[in-house]
Amino acid sequence: PEIASLTLLRLAELAAEAGLPPGVLNVVTGRGAVTGEALGLHMDVDAIAFTGSGPVGRRLLDYSSRSNLKRVFLELGGKSPNIVFADAPDLSQAAVVSANGIFRNSGQVCVAGSRLLVQEGIAEAFIAKVKVRMSRLRVGSPLDKNTDIGPLVDRT
Repeated sequence: PEIASLTLLRLAELAAEAGLPPGVLNVVTGRGAVTGEALGLHMDVDAIAFTGSGPVGRRLLDYSSRSNLKRVFLELGGKSPNIVFADAPDLSQAAVVSANGIFRNSGQVCVAGSRLLVQEGIAEAFIAKVKVRMSRLRVGSPLDKNTDIGPLVDRT
């Protein structure tokens, strides 16, 4: 995304340093409405991998159909669940893992565990354990190794 391109730019640098030939990995930055459309409609682009929203994914499929029928690989912000059953060997540990699943990287991960499915008989006790874990998460500077939740990339 245009608001978080530094990671991919660094990845491209590391790939070049490792000897990946020029043109094998290309990172193109820019505003999605301009750059995404240009890539989606370009006849020399054979494939696009996109992680983001459903409406943008639909646009990329439309661009593909209007150009060269390029392959389009989409990951459209799934709602990854954590599923906890009554026979879990350690409910306290499961609560820690579940809380960390949604808040790791400040929840800004396409596979963040943003849904919690808990067997009915243990739901109340389990949710209480998740609340305890959440109350112990530390908000702060991403440069502080003790920080659990750092800044968000934007207000949306």
